[in-house]
Amino acid sequence: MEIKKRTVKTFDEFSSCIKEFEQNSNRCNHSFDMMAFYRGHSNEEYVCQPTVFRNILGREDNMLKREDEIVKLCRRGFSCEFSHLKSDFDMLAKLQHYGAATRILDFTISPEVALYFACCDCFRGSTHNGEVIFYYTTSQENIGVKALSFLAQQPYRLEVDFYQKLREYLGVNYSDDKLRSIIEQHYFVIPTISNERLRRQKGVFAIFG
Repeated sequence: MEIKKRTVKTFDEFSSCIKEFEQNSNRCNHSFDMMAFYRGHSNEEYVCQPTVFRNILGREDNMLKREDEIVKLCRRGFSCEFSHLKSDFDMLAKLQHYGAATRILDFTISPEVALYFACCDCFRGSTHNGEVIFYYTTSQENIGVKALSFLAQQPYRLEVDFYQKLREYLGVNYSDDKLRSIIEQHYFVIPTISNERLRRQKGVFAIFG
């Protein structure tokens, strides 16, 4: 994937970049399934990575080894918050909303919302340069999303019958290699709008394998 980086100092320059990005994307891709996604953060050195994969507070390991424990603890302790949800992905999105470590990363379909998050810390005295990431891909509310939502609830060291359980969960007869290739990717998901903040921010999620 070709990565291009631009530095802008005004809103007009930012708008021109967005327009150029959308025009180039439309020339390269003629599928109606393709969508543009944006993410803004207030420090350009920030690694675009979900919290469950990050090393937190200087720990050598990350929260991935405890991912299934986080899910189980939240479901058990706050069952009323999760019992009405329609899918396991909605459950992960809810955990993300409340600040739990998940394999989900927030994006938006609005470049202006992303720009706000890239700039908001400067009003608090930050001297870092913000960054907006543009990403153009399919919105995939599909088997990969279901597979990763299932994976999030499994022990870090996968059990020997994991792929058989995954086949049963998905209702497919894929080989282990096929399933492995599915869960090693990441997917963009347009979530069910479950809160006002998500609606206002025109939020979408990327779920990582």
